[in-house]
Amino acid sequence: MRQQRDQKYCAVISAPPLSFPWGYDEEADGCGLLKLRMLQEMSRLTTEGITGFIIPLDSGVCLYAAEIVLGLQETNPALELICVIPHEEQATKWTPELRERYFNVLASSTSSILISTAYTPDCEMEAVLESIDHSEALLSIRYNEHENNAAFVVAVHYAMRHGKAIHAIGEKAP
Repeated sequence: MRQQRDQKYCAVISAPPLSFPWGYDEEADGCGLLKLRMLQEMSRLTTEGITGFIIPLDSGVCLYAAEIVLGLQETNPALELICVIPHEEQATKWTPELRERYFNVLASSTSSILISTAYTPDCEMEAVLESIDHSEALLSIRYNEHENNAAFVVAVHYAMRHGKAIHAIGEKAP
């Protein structure tokens, strides 16, 4: 991905969906509050100069984040959404509803980056790191600061080592 000089991207990463108390239950109060907090933070980042979000898509919070960006585009059509896809068959075993949302997001995104045509043990982490590499900032989202998902922590530390501005929801930056 070639970045234009006036573009300023923010990567979005999240702990896995089942690390949140509500799991995949988007009707839960906590999920609704998280989505509202994400909308507020992502809106704030755009007012501070972020011109696009790079999101490694998954079936949980990162999918919500991509849908939020698409909503923000209604009032800010120049806002970019770049989806990073770990592997082509990622959504194969998802529920039909999640698959439909995933493909709608991909169809509406500004562009996408495919990490691997087939699943590899590292493709999901590679998607996260690719997102961070092309961003000036990172929005990290997890349920609480005590959760210790190793891949998530590695990604946040990677962003910090590479000088990315860290914005956190539901945690303190490590």
